[in-house]
Amino acid sequence: KFHTTIPNLTPSLRANVKPKIAHFRETFLPLSETFIHQFLTNTPQSEPYAITFERRNEEVFPFEPVHLLAYPGQLTTARITASLRRRLLGDQLAASVDGPLTDELRKHRPDVVHAHFGPEGVRVLPACRRLKIPLVVSFYGFDLSTNMKSDIWRKAYQELFLYASAVVSLSDDFSQRLITGGCSPEKVHMIRIGTDLSRFTYSEHTVHPEYLNLLGVARLVQKKGTEYLLEALAIAKKEIPALKYRHIGGGPLDAELRAKCTALGLDDVVTWLGAQPTNVVLEEMRKADALIVPSVTADNGDTEGIPGVIYEAMALGLTVVASRHAGIPEVIVDNVTGFLADEKDSYGLARAVMSLHRYSFRTESMKLAARKFIEEKANSVMCGQQLDKIYADICTSK
Repeated sequence: KFHTTIPNLTPSLRANVKPKIAHFRETFLPLSETFIHQFLTNTPQSEPYAITFERRNEEVFPFEPVHLLAYPGQLTTARITASLRRRLLGDQLAASVDGPLTDELRKHRPDVVHAHFGPEGVRVLPACRRLKIPLVVSFYGFDLSTNMKSDIWRKAYQELFLYASAVVSLSDDFSQRLITGGCSPEKVHMIRIGTDLSRFTYSEHTVHPEYLNLLGVARLVQKKGTEYLLEALAIAKKEIPALKYRHIGGGPLDAELRAKCTALGLDDVVTWLGAQPTNVVLEEMRKADALIVPSVTADNGDTEGIPGVIYEAMALGLTVVASRHAGIPEVIVDNVTGFLADEKDSYGLARAVMSLHRYSFRTESMKLAARKFIEEKANSVMCGQQLDKIYADICTSK
């Protein structure tokens, strides 16, 4: 039972037909948002479709149907925030933002709308409320950490939390943040990012005594902590001369981090691969000895949830070295399912890397424990079932 008003059930739901779920994301989908594709393709008890203003990477994320919304002019953060401010001040939301969503939902009448990321939930809220369609919203990272520092977004989220039938987080840490931020505990559901165990199959990664191959998969932004990783590599290579690191991902700090890499004398250690599709990421993960995830809290408060690449590495049997950040310690337990260092602790990261190399025989039990965690608590089938249950509960509530 959720503390919210649910509109009358449609005849199709009374007839026990699968509920129709409209998944809304501004862009469907950036390369880094594999987790959303996982959700859409692992809910067999519902009938999902996507609503978006722009479709990208269709070859990487095959999915149909996808309904494209017309939007007059460039969709910018400033424009969205201005419209949001007008609505929160009591003015009517600009028709150019709200109109296409309302028209789309009125035309296809989904049983539930699922908005991915908090701002998407705020944007689709007026249309859902006007048409009396239940709303589910998922929070993933910046939308809860950075946005909650803004008065206007906090106010918008209060409105969203009141209407939403369910609010989904991807970690216990995020669940608590939602509750602290004003969401009713009864509405909060923690569903981890699901991993496809048929695709990410376990295999042994034997560490060679003479060299170590490390991998990073992250956008080049502050919260990913790549600058501290580079410092850790400079320390660790003194003990591991044949140390190699390959980085997948681009971003606004690309030039700055490459310059730091050169200044630290790491050009013979680091290979920058840029953004890559999921099949290349998987190939690189299978070749690596360990995945490094040195996440930090950015200056603007932005944090991770739990990066999906951690789950994938755990499923593959790839040792994970990460930071004690946000929800990461919920899945990477130090010396049990991986190695942890404190945020921004370059020496701690280096020690973890050197321990991995020195005592690689100890990591086999850690990798098996990590795989077991994924099988029992974060596989895509189970996570999809949890989401299907939320939809079913909403549609059958009186």
